[in-house]
Amino acid sequence: MQIRIGNKRDEPMVRELLMTVMHEVYLVPYFTQARPPIMNMEKEYIGHDGTYLVAEDESKIVGVAAARKKTDTICELNLLCVTTEWRRMGLGKQLLQKILSFAKGLDYDALQVNAEVVGTEAAGFLMHSGFQLVEAESDDAKQIWRVSFR
Repeated sequence: MQIRIGNKRDEPMVRELLMTVMHEVYLVPYFTQARPPIMNMEKEYIGHDGTYLVAEDESKIVGVAAARKKTDTICELNLLCVTTEWRRMGLGKQLLQKILSFAKGLDYDALQVNAEVVGTEAAGFLMHSGFQLVEAESDDAKQIWRVSFR
């Protein structure tokens, strides 16, 4: 398995991975309404002071992560997704570590996750990775998690 910068050829497999995961967690309606910028990942992420990574195993995309500039001081993690077969094997953590290193390397003050929907498992993963909940609306549907570098 290798983690590398994603490219245009990866995008069909990335979209397939995202739809599979959205079906698993019953978020397809959310996904089709909110739709992260996945039609041109290189342009949306790499072209906006960000990065787009894929984890590949035997020519199959098994994980993806993407982050880009939110403000001059904050990088925002927009996407972190791993196939069912690769969960709980450290791949999500590896992808997140690469995003954290990227954000630190570009001298951002923090990496932030704006989560419209964060389940218990995802919240636990974020907390375990050093993120803190910095804002939540009363219904907990929208949460902002952040890890600071300074």
